[in-house]
Amino acid sequence: MVGKRSVHWLQIRSYIFARYNIGQSAKTIFSEICNVYGHNEVSYSTLTRWISKFKAGKEQFEDLKRNGRPKTATSKSKIQIIKELIEKNARLTVRELARMSGISPARVHFVLRKVLLVNKKCAR
Repeated sequence: MVGKRSVHWLQIRSYIFARYNIGQSAKTIFSEICNVYGHNEVSYSTLTRWISKFKAGKEQFEDLKRNGRPKTATSKSKIQIIKELIEKNARLTVRELARMSGISPARVHFVLRKVLLVNKKCAR
């Protein structure tokens, strides 16, 4: 399972925690998880990483919130900014809108097409 999180990740982490506290080895826990959830749900290295976290004293199964970039740049405030810019001057290009709003041209294009439902019009 490369790059994808299991649907059962919370159950698997709690199972690893319970079996680790009983004193079972990582190989035994891994084989039990593979029997119950299948071979592609968690890798052995992930299992050992979680066991080492539990050894260090971590008892929380959920991931902590992280700082950094938001999941999407398309917030309601950015959409409103783009909408106001378009209402003032409908001849602005996507690049100009991106520069003025502070988000990428691809996200501006997405907002125009999918959110605001703006299309090009031919003036002929």
